[in-house]
Amino acid sequence: MFITFIVAVVVIGIVGVTLVNNINTREVQKSLLLYRILYSPDGFWYTENELMTPGVIDDSKFDQTRLDQSFHYPDNYGGAHLILEGGGQRQERYINEPTFNDLKTQFEIGTVDRGSFETHHYPVLIKYPDKEVNGWLTVEIAMPEST
Repeated sequence: MFITFIVAVVVIGIVGVTLVNNINTREVQKSLLLYRILYSPDGFWYTENELMTPGVIDDSKFDQTRLDQSFHYPDNYGGAHLILEGGGQRQERYINEPTFNDLKTQFEIGTVDRGSFETHHYPVLIKYPDKEVNGWLTVEIAMPEST
């Protein structure tokens, strides 16, 4: 009876460790990063009377300093490249720029067989101090394999 109990505990422990090591959270991490970019009140969306308006980007908030302060992720989490185009202007910003560039390069030359690189395009309205213009927000996300 005691030996059966010990064997059961060992088997459950081995199975538990194997399952935990095989769970890949990359898709969840990628979705969380994307949703945080798109819906974070600390981000670059236009706000009026403390109400955020997703889909309307406040040009004065779309700066690297604000992104660096709003999005803190460890280097092994991955990164993002944000491109805002509209009104004849193009602005680029990054979340974890060195990590993003390293992963993107690895995906492009094929040295990474796990992980993911995705591009998403969203139509937006860009609010400048003196006008509003239609534009596009492109979000490129590079994620390593979950560790």
